Amino acid sequence: MKTLLVKRLDSSFYAFRKSLERFEQATTNMVKMFNDNRIFIAPNIDVNKFIEENKEEELLQLLINLKDTDSTIEICTAADFEEGFAEGLKKDSDILKNLVNEWKKVDADPKLDIFIEYLKNTLLSSKINKEGKLVVFSESQETTDYLFKELKNAGFDKILVCSSKNRTEILLRIALGERTPI
Repeated sequence: MKTLLVKRLDSSFYAFRKSLERFEQATTNMVKMFNDNRIFIAPNIDVNKFIEENKEEELLQLLINLKDTDSTIEICTAADFEEGFAEGLKKDSDILKNLVNEWKKVDADPKLDIFIEYLKNTLLSSKINKEGKLVVFSESQETTDYLFKELKNAGFDKILVCSSKNRTEILLRIALGERTPI
């Protein structure tokens, strides 16, 4: 998780904050499962969603039904884990809650500010970029969505966003020579 968070921070403050919030929520859910003495491990099921919606009994029934066909499913008790694991999990949860609260106070994004200035004054300068085109890649869809919104707010109105969700449509538009931004 540390590696993922560093990658998210490198991607954008926004993506980092969102990943941190999800990590905190997943840890809170795990603490709840330990408190209930019923820990669901099912990599192919969105366990967190069931926990957040207080649908543990529905989740339990689903996992029991799938257990024979999915070897990754385990239903454990707190005793199945090493001594001290639950206490460490609770400490992690407290640390993550504090980090999430501290990051909620951060409303500046200096990386975005520098990127916008660099776009305006260098990357899209007609001296070095005659056609005014630029491709920006991001590993994170959250960063792509965030940049789209923030660049629109900064006055950039010719933005084309391509992702796995719309790749076919975008490639067709490019092939047809369409110039309409999304």
